[in-house]
This record gives sequence, C-alpha cells and structure tokens, in this order.
Amino acid sequence: MADPERDSGFVYDDQGRVDVLRSPYFDPYPEWDLTIDGYLHRIRHQLAWTTEDLLPTGRWTIIGRRPPPPPPPPPSPSLRTSCAVYLGVISIAIWFFFLRQP
Repeated sequence: MADPERDSGFVYDDQGRVDVLRSPYFDPYPEWDLTIDGYLHRIRHQLAWTTEDLLPTGRWTIIGRRPPPPPPPPPSPSLRTSCAVYLGVISIAIWFFFLRQP
C-alpha cells in the first residue's frame, strides 16, 4: 500500500515511475491557476520536500572511462640537431653537384 506521507501525493504506474498525468499536481483544466506562475507556486513547496526525500544520503561516485593516455614526448634536442646537420650536409652536397656542372 502506498504511503501518502512518503509518496507526497504522486501516482505511480505499473513500472514504478511517477505518472504525471494522473498525479494531483497535473491539472490540465486549471480553474484558479490561469498562469504557469500560479501553477508552479501551488506545487513548488511539495515538490521541494519530495526532492529532498529522494536525494541519496551517501556520496556520489561517477564511474566513467579512463582518460586518454598522454601524447608521446617530443623528440630529444640531440635528435633535432643531428637531423638539422644531416639536412645541411645533403644541401651542401647537392649545391656542389650543381655547381660543378659545365
């Protein structure tokens, strides 16, 4: 049997979810609530109490995917230096080759 003190007037469907259309909060034909503000004013306090009752008492832990691994480290400065020297030697060799052409 539903406990009206605990359920706060909500009506539940067969799957245990709140049935908004059958709950006393949903009134499709407002007689005295002519605005949205009036409707919200009427149900706000009861919904706040219900929300506080449904909050968990412990800490929440979000379990998700692991973060992606960090990018690989950049090449070492000695490797950059040797590549620059190699490129310079090749450039000079090609320049001498074209300079010797008659």
